[in-house]
Amino acid sequence: MSAILITAADDALGEHLTALLLATLRERGHAPQLLTDAELATLGDAALQSRCAAVEVVIHLNEATPPLTDRDQWSGFRRNVLATRRLIDACRASVRPPRFLLRSAIAVCGLHTGRGDAPALNAKAPAAAVDSYGRQKAECEALLHDAGLDFAILRLGLLPALGYSSFLFEVAADARIEPADPAELALAFANAVDRPGLNGLTVLIGGGAARRTCYRDGLNRVLVARGMATLPHAAFGSARHLDDWMDTTESEALLRYQGRGTVAWPGARGRLQHGLLLAHSRALAAAEGRSPRLLDARVGLTLLGRGLRSASAFVGRRGR
Repeated sequence: MSAILITAADDALGEHLTALLLATLRERGHAPQLLTDAELATLGDAALQSRCAAVEVVIHLNEATPPLTDRDQWSGFRRNVLATRRLIDACRASVRPPRFLLRSAIAVCGLHTGRGDAPALNAKAPAAAVDSYGRQKAECEALLHDAGLDFAILRLGLLPALGYSSFLFEVAADARIEPADPAELALAFANAVDRPGLNGLTVLIGGGAARRTCYRDGLNRVLVARGMATLPHAAFGSARHLDDWMDTTESEALLRYQGRGTVAWPGARGRLQHGLLLAHSRALAAAEGRSPRLLDARVGLTLLGRGLRSASAFVGRRGR
């Protein structure tokens, strides 16, 4: 049995991943404990070092994901880079430093333009990030490589959360994706805990060749399974994506995680309204000669949050 510290993720995919990983580790007799985003941000150095010194493995799942990392880059940098640096430093301060398993992403390799039968991305691809998220994850990986800890890096693909957001439609319809079920991702991390000899290894974690598809087809399968109509090609934009087909031969041989679930697209559960979903498509609105009817909820919340923080800071200054 191992004592394990997991930084809890709260993004659409990570929330499911955290819960499933906790359950899997407990079933195997391990003693996992959670460290929330708030705790990671507010615990003093001594308290954080104490939490890390009490475990044998740290699994760092918590992160900020797009579109937040582009719309509020400071928040993304704080959660992705600064929090990871604090956690690594806390581990290094231990007399017997724990193993460190990092949730990373193939976004460190940049935007992926693979089409058709072009070769799948492999773990040897150089870091070439082009967005805030990819650059932040690349910096986290570099921090870990320089830390002198026993570590492994698991790079996952990334799908936009299913919900009422324009971000869902920015990706090109023919972009290649290789979705994995959260249960498979949890199994990959759980098996990494139980498998020695992974020190310094970086692997790609995806659904495998049988799951390879294009973005529109994959999304439409999920919607049809929910009893909804498919989305037209015109609804999708032209942006390349932070996902691609992956060569997961090495990771599957080491971690044996694929084929353990059915793909569950991250995001909203339950029934969505087809028309309301399409109302967020900028591409479809442009094709029909109109403006998108709805404000992206995430944009609105981000702008509202910034406004409230600015107002609070102004009031605080006036009160002094």
